[in-house]
Amino acid sequence: MPNKGVVNVDLPHLEETMTDILRKYDDKPEEWIYRTIEKNMHLPKHTLRQNVEPQLLEEMMGRVQQILEQELDNNNDEEEANKKDRWDRMVEEMGKKSELTEGDKSKLWAEAQGLGIGREEAVAMVVAAIRKNKGGTVEGGDGADPNRDGVDLEGGDNAKNASLSVSILLTLQPYLEQSSSSSPQSSLVAKLFSILRQYICILLYALLSHLFGQQAKDNATQIFERIHLPAIKAAQLKAQLEKDRKAAEAQLEKEKEEKEEDDRMIQQNTHLWSNEQRCWIEKGETYHSLLHPASSLPAEDIPPTIRWDSKKKQWERWSKNLKTRTKAMKQAEAAGKSLPAFAKGTFVPVRAGEGWTTSPKQPEAEKDQIAIGNIRFFVCLPTTVVVGAEEEEQQHLDVVDVTDWASQTVLPTKAARELEAVDSGRELFSLDVSTLLLLDKKGGKKGKGGKKKRQRKGGTTEEEEEEVSVARKGVGCTAKVSK
Repeated sequence: MPNKGVVNVDLPHLEETMTDILRKYDDKPEEWIYRTIEKNMHLPKHTLRQNVEPQLLEEMMGRVQQILEQELDNNNDEEEANKKDRWDRMVEEMGKKSELTEGDKSKLWAEAQGLGIGREEAVAMVVAAIRKNKGGTVEGGDGADPNRDGVDLEGGDNAKNASLSVSILLTLQPYLEQSSSSSPQSSLVAKLFSILRQYICILLYALLSHLFGQQAKDNATQIFERIHLPAIKAAQLKAQLEKDRKAAEAQLEKEKEEKEEDDRMIQQNTHLWSNEQRCWIEKGETYHSLLHPASSLPAEDIPPTIRWDSKKKQWERWSKNLKTRTKAMKQAEAAGKSLPAFAKGTFVPVRAGEGWTTSPKQPEAEKDQIAIGNIRFFVCLPTTVVVGAEEEEQQHLDVVDVTDWASQTVLPTKAARELEAVDSGRELFSLDVSTLLLLDKKGGKKGKGGKKKRQRKGGTTEEEEEEVSVARKGVGCTAKVSK
């Protein structure tokens, strides 16, 4: 039988485990991935599907796959840079020889193939290096000529030995390639200067290329692409890797701080989490029942639209009825007497997790007469306290003022008035407090929105789509607006 109880899943640990498994087995089906994660985290079978929202799992899976793709791209770029470094070292070492043997050519061709360099071109580059070091003619084999196709490769790995025209064009090349990529933290003046410098260099490069001729332009382009551009790209890759590393460290630190804050808020139990505002919002006044050990407020300090029924041992809230005229109201009007307070309605019981809006100062006012500042949002929440030397747990229901949280998360105060929800007797919103109740721990799934499973009497589940807002982040309450 599957485990039907609620299991708290450590989301950071889940994401870390998912990353390790996808890094090794990215070709496996999704069900196999989830089951392997459950085994590695020592969780019962089907725990992830039953205790983590499908939307959250999909977002986490997509985020992990994106991170792994970025790692693969970075590894490929780093491998290309390493190949170029090995090639440069091989050309430098072979350039110290007097001639190339067949074995040297084989090694040279094998390394050049990984960089997409042709055989003749590879030999020509080494021959040019040998000529630079030794001078004169070199037996490069196969009639290889470094000046083939009109390209002067002598000293090709060192721009200082190029002609004056090529050197000038080489000086301008980096500004054509890099000046447009300014740092996001650069000031506006620095960015404008960078754009202006690039524009001037482009014009100057075009003018000098026309003046020096196509041969000088081709030589400069070839030297830049073989020598300078790979070094620039390697430096850019190194800077990007360092930037990614710092960003990952900052993200981990941020997640650690958020988790610490979440744990502290849940422990203190004085705030509610708002998905819309992405922050914790402090609760208002808490009204304990008379059975609560901390109950100290006198009856007159409790809002008149809520009351504690000592006989039934339950909270009740005011539900006004301004349309129905009772017999007592007609008799009072006939006798010319004024009606007592709270005569136009009745008090109804409150359930755990039920949320409503009320106007304690105007309990029997028409909709248009209710002042916005007099409207409050209340919710009934269970509280567990430990009493006695044996540390026995007792649970009580409290009425909590959550006006700040509800008006920013559930419904604006003005909208509640326009919908005639103030003291209407209807449930405006509800909190899933099943995980907070001592006697009922089979409540609906908690999460940050998406699917919620409703338990039927027969034991089967029915999935329904509904928008929810988290009231206690990670564990505890979720809220939904009643239709």
